[in-house]
Amino acid sequence: MKLLRTVVILAIAVVIIVVVWRSSPGCRQQAMDAYRKYGGWTEEARKADPVGFIEYAEKKLNEDLASFAEANSSLAGARQTIEDERTRTQDLLEEARQLGAEFRTAYQEAEAASSYPVTVRGRSYSRDDLIAQVRLILVQKDNYEDIAAALDSAAQDVDERAPQLVVQINSTKAALSTLPSRKEIARINKLTGSTEELLAQVNEVIGENEHLLAESPVRTVEELVQAREEPAEAADASVDVLAFLEAAE
Repeated sequence: MKLLRTVVILAIAVVIIVVVWRSSPGCRQQAMDAYRKYGGWTEEARKADPVGFIEYAEKKLNEDLASFAEANSSLAGARQTIEDERTRTQDLLEEARQLGAEFRTAYQEAEAASSYPVTVRGRSYSRDDLIAQVRLILVQKDNYEDIAAALDSAAQDVDERAPQLVVQINSTKAALSTLPSRKEIARINKLTGSTEELLAQVNEVIGENEHLLAESPVRTVEELVQAREEPAEAADASVDVLAFLEAAE
């Protein structure tokens, strides 16, 4: 019984840790920072094995450069995707606005003449059907406006990320270029103060690379593209259809 209780407690603890890890980016970042500071190449570890750290840094920085190149390509593709989706969404938004205006005109004419059904774009509508149709149009129009705003925000994220990548790529290349000569110095046990400082800077570049690579707007773009394809809700009680239909054009 005692063993079972222990197992249950451990299982609950694991579940809690997993939930916190997934739901809290701040906790994840703190954990990564703590690993780099205490569990990775600390200052003491670098001093004890400078050659080992340099070899690790060369491998890691080359991997980072490959990741940056891939991210750069993804950002270029993401920017084009955003532009394409923005154009398509804007076209749909303009069509929704045009449809709304057409149905409003038809409604106001029918109300003035007390004459239903009315025909709009080749289809006959009773008064109730017309109101239901306009409700859907207004809901979709609001959705397209939200998506357009989200796409604009994503475009801004991409535009901000691109120069960050360029700067970090240059920093990474600069760090890499200094390592071969420093490795030879370290091999003959001449670990100077300037070398220690350089290794600390290289370690900082590695940390900055990890932080930059952990953030990507591409996934957001994919979600936005998917959101654009999802149908709008057909009934939204908060949409004041009659206020729209009865408003002056």
